[in-house]
Amino acid sequence: MKPATKKTDDIALEKNFLIHQYNSVRAEILKRIELRQRVQIFVYIFAGTVFSIGTYEKIEPSILLIYPVIALFLAISWSNHDTRIGELHFFVRTKIESHFQHRGWDTYFFEELVQPKS
Repeated sequence: MKPATKKTDDIALEKNFLIHQYNSVRAEILKRIELRQRVQIFVYIFAGTVFSIGTYEKIEPSILLIYPVIALFLAISWSNHDTRIGELHFFVRTKIESHFQHRGWDTYFFEELVQPKS
């Protein structure tokens, strides 16, 4: 095998690996966004349920105090998903998109919207 061919094969293999890695990371980002939205929907349903139960005369009003505790844990879960999504975007921007000439949304978003040039 010629050295030039080996180098070309290595570059093609690296790009193929990066594309598969990108697809995997994007799938994880989409899944985390879906889970984050499910947590948000659960918070709305739970809040409606607790507040509607709390309006009955025969139910102790202190039952409403359960909502802040549960909402705290759900907010922590939502924040955790949001943090991981940000870390995955950072990984895509710095480790995957930096190997290609064309920049994707992650790099554009960071360069143009998060840190605009003066």
